[in-house]
Amino acid sequence: MNHRPASTTYMIWEPFEQALPLLKEALLKDGLTISAELDISERIQQELGVRFDPCKVLYVDHPVLLLEAIEQDVSAAAFIPFHVVVCGSGHYTQVHTSKPTRDHDTADLPLRVRVPVDKLRARISRAIETVAMREGSHAAASPRIRTAAARPASGEERAAARES
Repeated sequence: MNHRPASTTYMIWEPFEQALPLLKEALLKDGLTISAELDISERIQQELGVRFDPCKVLYVDHPVLLLEAIEQDVSAAAFIPFHVVVCGSGHYTQVHTSKPTRDHDTADLPLRVRVPVDKLRARISRAIETVAMREGSHAAASPRIRTAAARPASGEERAAARES
């Protein structure tokens, strides 16, 4: 059986407290909207009394793509906003986004709806990749490799780059 993961995982080699603002800024810079945020770890703590590593779900959309999709078929609201899961784990943070699976695939949507949904998925991935590395890539495999895509350059690094 050919099993395909239901999500794409990205790595940010920064603790959650630094990674979350970087990710939000990247999404907003690409014109995306974070329409809601759910603190999973806080909810588990409050409801069950269990401590959990920091974990939030960002509900990400783009108003024009949302309108374009639901104007064609209101059921597109089941796909937009997208869930972007951000979980801290010590010195690094994982970012998870859903991808189509056989049972829950955008291919079953009418083309008029699928196009804006797929555009939004691609736009979110592009924004995430400005601050994170896709898991499985060489740079994501090692916390020692911190590329400009994994974190913004410091003032000293920018000055050194201008001098060279």
